[in-house]
Amino acid sequence: MHQIEHHTSMPRRHESGVALVIGLVLLIVITLIAISGLTNASMQVKLASATQQQNMTFQAAESSVSAMFNSMNGVGGSIDLAPLNAVLNDPNQAAKVTRHAALSNDSPIEAHVTVSYMADNSAMPGFSLNADENSTSISPFIFKLVGQATLLESGANTTIEKGIMYE
Repeated sequence: MHQIEHHTSMPRRHESGVALVIGLVLLIVITLIAISGLTNASMQVKLASATQQQNMTFQAAESSVSAMFNSMNGVGGSIDLAPLNAVLNDPNQAAKVTRHAALSNDSPIEAHVTVSYMADNSAMPGFSLNADENSTSISPFIFKLVGQATLLESGANTTIEKGIMYE
């Protein structure tokens, strides 16, 4: 018996590693997309935090101006005209009275209000307190309330102004 040996030889291909190069390029592209996504998410967190801090300082500044305005107009109790009298006693100096708002003890926000006298302004456009030319002129008193709040941890701050006029 003869045994016939059958040898099948596969032809050798010369592979140049194209699959490896394509795989590495795809891996790099996917890595760059992932890094971009993480950077974008980090930026969104920072923007959200900054917006929240700005909102907190705005609310504190608005609240401090509102509290000062209410106390000067007697809302919720007695009228406190001390800030107005203080700036009227020395109008040439544009004196300012500062009151610190009482916030919660653990609050990192510092808020205060400044009251300043804006001077007599009897010739306001479109405004007339006296239609009779022979009578005494009445000048309104114009004040400006400036509320400022600062978040001590980050330094975020907000300043708001409110004008009031007394005739």
